[in-house]
Amino acid sequence: MKEQVKKYLLCGGTLLCLGAVSAGLLSGVNLLTAPIIDAANESKANAAFLEVFPAAKKFSKKSYFASEDEQKKLEDAGVAKVYVDYYVIAYEDDAGSKELGKVFHGKIAGRDAELELLVGFAMENGKSSLVKIAMIQCNDSFKANFEQNYLNPVNQGNRKYDDVAGVGATITSTAVSKVVAEADKLFSALSGGIVEDPAAWNNALFADKGYKLLAASKDVAGDSTFAKYYSLADDDLLHNEAARFYVGSEGDFTAAIAVSAEGFEGGYILSSSFADVDYKTSPSYSASSLPSGITGTVLANMGQKAVELLSAGGGLLTLGKQAMNLYKGAASFSKRDLHLAISKIENLGIDDYAWPSENKKHEIYASYSVLDAEGKELGVVYEAEFHVVKDESGSDETEAHGGLYFLLGFSGEDYDNPTLTNIVALENSFSRAAQLQKGCIDVFNQGKDHSWNAFKTACAAEAQVEFGDLGATISSHALYAVANLERQNYADMKGGK
Repeated sequence: MKEQVKKYLLCGGTLLCLGAVSAGLLSGVNLLTAPIIDAANESKANAAFLEVFPAAKKFSKKSYFASEDEQKKLEDAGVAKVYVDYYVIAYEDDAGSKELGKVFHGKIAGRDAELELLVGFAMENGKSSLVKIAMIQCNDSFKANFEQNYLNPVNQGNRKYDDVAGVGATITSTAVSKVVAEADKLFSALSGGIVEDPAAWNNALFADKGYKLLAASKDVAGDSTFAKYYSLADDDLLHNEAARFYVGSEGDFTAAIAVSAEGFEGGYILSSSFADVDYKTSPSYSASSLPSGITGTVLANMGQKAVELLSAGGGLLTLGKQAMNLYKGAASFSKRDLHLAISKIENLGIDDYAWPSENKKHEIYASYSVLDAEGKELGVVYEAEFHVVKDESGSDETEAHGGLYFLLGFSGEDYDNPTLTNIVALENSFSRAAQLQKGCIDVFNQGKDHSWNAFKTACAAEAQVEFGDLGATISSHALYAVANLERQNYADMKGGK
């Protein structure tokens, strides 16, 4: 019995020793391989960062809030909602003494898209400048449209990152633009630059108006004070401009100046060396409560310049103004709210598609009677929106084929074949938006014949199958169907048959 116990003890001890040796060996292997694995991961990450800053010699990774000082900078800058989880500083030298810029890492998940991207910014003349957007992962179903119409033009400097109109991949480009916008604000806050946050300006100066901000800014050419402006709209579809924020500087004083049809509305200070006002604590002032010192004087002067600039440019771009722009010699307009629901029209030329149910708007909103200086009517412009969806049994209609929001004018007394203006596509969200624009709308707009019959031909309204090289049959058929309802309303209104 004792011999048996000895055997067990001997075996147990041997196994224990072997286990200890194995654990030691594994620990040693881990100690040896961990640095190699970490170095490999770092090298892989640096390769991605080098796509943004090819000249960088060193990268230093930072968490979103790298320090209390940086966190305070972000809070002062009003950066609250984040789409970025970390950033790295790119250095020109191995010692890390000269910064090239910062690369921000973001992830987006939604619908059928999984997106991961890097966004590089550098300082240029005291302001943030986008260096490059590098997509690490992009499996969106509209990837080709996104790359061709948004990513490449933005990286080439031919498109602003906040301009997502007509991309043909609206959800993806909008999500990416939000990541870039947050990275822009974060970079400016961390780098001591000027942070532009038009949503905060709108909330401070127009909170009671309910205005909605248009994402993309527009450049101001040839002005010594203002470089750009942001538009605000008072309609859900964001095409009736109600106010603007002009962004500009007088010396080292920079502000966003609010103007509307009524004039100067106020200012939001972005940077200032004046000691009479603590702009970081109180950046916003309405036109009726400007501070009494030098800050108030400069804001008033900038406000007057902004009003003059708006007037010189023709004023705010309202829907009525856009309707007037369709007729030469237009001096005024008279709006008539219609809100005519577009009834279901069977078979748009393709059996599988139909008007959507109540979850998508399909409506003729209004008509604009455009008048010349003597009060003579030049024509009637209609404002309408429609959407088309796949008409499948049991479908919840969440996957829309697309929609169009447009203006189109009618004139003349031949109500069967009236004269039309150009088609103005305010919003084109069809999956084949470019094909509809190029193959149908542009064909008609650039043609010499602007009769109804020419429009009908451009839409190929009578074709029952896909035709030619257009490849946008569904949307062009729907455009014709809605325009035909407008033509009928025009005939009824003018007393035609």
